[in-house]
Amino acid sequence: MNYVVFKNVVRKQYRIYTDVSDYEGNIIYKGHKLGLELNSLSQLIDYRIEKTSNRVSVLMYDKIKENVSVLDASIWKIGSSENLGKLILESWESVQIALESKCGKFRKILITEVNI
Repeated sequence: MNYVVFKNVVRKQYRIYTDVSDYEGNIIYKGHKLGLELNSLSQLIDYRIEKTSNRVSVLMYDKIKENVSVLDASIWKIGSSENLGKLILESWESVQIALESKCGKFRKILITEVNI
């Protein structure tokens, strides 16, 4: 299967597939890779906000290698909460880069939610 797991939450996993005919789980989005709205992306992309300093850390998926801890600062991009939308879009671009390196070129994607 051509997919990348891009978010794990309690008992759920969010996956992006490049082969829209072969997938598991409930469909969240099906369409062009650039068709997702910022509101949807902000719910899917992994980011953290520090309320005291107003800093935002977004996960850069293309920097993730095997056996890397999420505590490793090199896989996070840090910015301010005023730039949250821009940071989320940069993180989404890194998801596309990671997916392209694993599955090859693609245009259409399928995002699913899988119970684990």
